[in-house]
Amino acid sequence: MRDNEHAILFLYQLAHCCSASILAISKEKSKESEKS
Repeated sequence: MRDNEHAILFLYQLAHCCSASILAISKEKSKESEKS
């Protein structure tokens, strides 16, 4: 059970990292489209 909780926590952190990087990328893309 302990390993299962650890895996869920890891996946949660991984998803948070991914969504944060996706947000950063989309912000950069919107900056580029404003310039052109």
